[in-house]
Amino acid sequence: MAENIVFAEACPENTYKAELGNSGCLPCPQQSSSPVASTGLQACICNANLIKQSDGSCNRVCAAGSEARTGNDTITACAPCRPSYYKSEAGEQACTECPSNSFSTSSNQISITSCLCFQGFLWNAQTQVCDACPAGTFNNKNNDNACYLCNTTCPAKR
Repeated sequence: MAENIVFAEACPENTYKAELGNSGCLPCPQQSSSPVASTGLQACICNANLIKQSDGSCNRVCAAGSEARTGNDTITACAPCRPSYYKSEAGEQACTECPSNSFSTSSNQISITSCLCFQGFLWNAQTQVCDACPAGTFNNKNNDNACYLCNTTCPAKR
């Protein structure tokens, strides 16, 4: 009785197979590639300017002041942080919203210090939030650096 001998073929480029057996090769995640005969997901290397996520997918590395934007379930480009958002370091993370009671008017901001306090609030460098002016005081401009005694009744805060 003749024995059937099966010769396994190496997985083609951009695919991998982690286990021995007759199962097929698996494709590398979108925006990554692997050499011929890859034996695991770890062989799939993300394309330039992308970094590998814990699930093996690839995500765009965006500069400080910008974040990845997606379209059709794929990462298409890095775009500037919207007004009232900032991002201080390059990486995969999204832009961070300015703290409560603050805003920014410009896009592509790289620091929390670009966030301006609303009228009636002061920046607290220790806590990095905008604190309300103390009772009986107010300021009349966004991003003012002091609170002043009210002559009569203080205006209502935002």
